[in-house]
Amino acid sequence: ILQSVFAHYLPPLESFRLPSNLWIRIRNDMHKYLVEKDIDGVPCIYFYHRYFQDYQPWKGEQGQQYRQETPVLEKTRLEYYANEYKTTFDMSYSEKLTKKYNLPPAIISVDRCLTPQKPLIDKQKKQYNLRRLHQLYLNIGRYEYVHYASLFNLDFLTALLLCGEYTIIDFLYVFTRGNYSGSGDSRFLLKQFEMLIDILNPHPSNLPFELVYRLLPFREHLSPNLYNLLDQCLLVCPLLLITDDQRPQYLLKCPLGHVIYSKIS
Repeated sequence: ILQSVFAHYLPPLESFRLPSNLWIRIRNDMHKYLVEKDIDGVPCIYFYHRYFQDYQPWKGEQGQQYRQETPVLEKTRLEYYANEYKTTFDMSYSEKLTKKYNLPPAIISVDRCLTPQKPLIDKQKKQYNLRRLHQLYLNIGRYEYVHYASLFNLDFLTALLLCGEYTIIDFLYVFTRGNYSGSGDSRFLLKQFEMLIDILNPHPSNLPFELVYRLLPFREHLSPNLYNLLDQCLLVCPLLLITDDQRPQYLLKCPLGHVIYSKIS
């Protein structure tokens, strides 16, 4: 469809978007099949047809193709909501436009990068990006390659526990239900969450403090994912690792706003 449109109209050079006149035509010609919904505070447009109810791609001859395409589509979805979708493509002017505007028959490098997702937490307005949160949370135990943006991301964990829709028990149940057998880093962190259920369930805002308390003593031996998570926690919850002998002098030096972790010597 787009190739046929750009045979008569110049494609935008800086960013690739549907021309406004094309979008108007789509809305007018297909209004019976377009359904507008408000999902997580975001207006979305669905393309609906009655044949969709009978469509079962996982059965019959199309089953194998469906099973091959599903992981690719899921990867694209997760990369988009993690702000990692960078796919672009090239286009060229049609012969008609080349003659009409005396254009060089060169390849146009089109920027197809989508608008970046807003942060998970708007701290000024105290609002949560529920659309992004729900999409990253969906099937979280199945796709470990995106855990850097979810399981090991403090903003995601904080938004998940404070948005009012989930608890730490709900979060752990997702992994338990799927018999999760991921990397050692993931299982280690999930084990820490299991031991923190009694604390995080009534007090989810204690998450950064509890993670620092448990990860800081092992900071020299942490994997990159866990170390990055610890760094994120330290930005909002600074701790000092001291012994009993050092405690009196540090109590005099440190401001009261700092939390001090005392290790028995």
